[in-house]
Amino acid sequence: MNESNYNKELDELIEEFHLDNEEGYGHCDFDRLTEIAKDYGIEEIDPDVFEAEYTVGVDICKKLGENYTCFYSEDTMTFWDKTRWDMNSYGELKEV
Repeated sequence: MNESNYNKELDELIEEFHLDNEEGYGHCDFDRLTEIAKDYGIEEIDPDVFEAEYTVGVDICKKLGENYTCFYSEDTMTFWDKTRWDMNSYGELKEV
């Protein structure tokens, strides 16, 4: 994996979907995470668990900040700052 190209793609995805916005949360198309995972050969042992996409998601969270996390739902990956937002059992973000 070319680390600098990978990081550049993550930066472009963050910018494209405005994941680093003031609100502290954002969404991106899950298929984009799949594309990046395939482009960089990130291993997916069980496709039903989406390990490769979550690996990309975790790397995006690291770029956004240590308080960020992510969750997959309905073809999107949601990213949010855990100190500002909480996801309820219905998959909705609520301010903390």
